[in-house]
Amino acid sequence: MQRFLLCLSATLALFCLPALADSGGVTARDGWAWRTRAGQYGSAGFITLNTTATAQLVAASSPRVGRIEIHESFVDAQGRLGMRRLGAVALQPARPLQMRHDGIHLMLIGLRTPLAVGDRLPLSLTINSGGRTETVSTTLEVRAP
Repeated sequence: MQRFLLCLSATLALFCLPALADSGGVTARDGWAWRTRAGQYGSAGFITLNTTATAQLVAASSPRVGRIEIHESFVDAQGRLGMRRLGAVALQPARPLQMRHDGIHLMLIGLRTPLAVGDRLPLSLTINSGGRTETVSTTLEVRAP
């Protein structure tokens, strides 16, 4: 019986390892978004992304949001704060991308419903890795800024 279980385990490992290696291995954690007030149609979202292979975050979406853009805050040569839209963000192994209000973040534009503290906003992230596109599903916890 032990021999059978050992053979079964080895066979399963051989079938599963290639799929794990090719998946890009992107994980999302610690996601949150700013709450909104009456009449406010936009907010910002933040999340930490880890990957086991070189990848790119190329898009984000949620059924509760009209559109989500990837943005970056910056300070220009004159010391003025600014923000620009990014087409994609590179993800590198062993270098987590931690989204922040003063760096890379998600702009939630056209909210379909207000975001109240404690809500959970569903989020789908589109990742390109090794010529493949995958979707990572997660949620953002709504918090007070």
